[in-house]
Amino acid sequence: MSQLLTLIWLKWRLLRNSLRSSKAVVNRVASILGMLIALCGCYQGMQVEGNAEEVGLRTTASVVQAIFLVIVLDAVFAVFFSSIGWL
Repeated sequence: MSQLLTLIWLKWRLLRNSLRSSKAVVNRVASILGMLIALCGCYQGMQVEGNAEEVGLRTTASVVQAIFLVIVLDAVFAVFFSSIGWL
């Protein structure tokens, strides 16, 4: 009976540790995507010249760029994680 409990306990620890590591990877991917969105916004914000209309145009361009890059980077991560067997 004690061997069975030991086996269950070890399997539980293995599962718990694997979940922790995958959460860490997901958090890092999310932080990369967040930095990408911030960089798009900063870049377009620094390109503003002139009037308030330019701010609106640059804001729209920033949102479009960020959405496009997030989709592309998400696809790259999906292919990568699929190739290593995490998906």
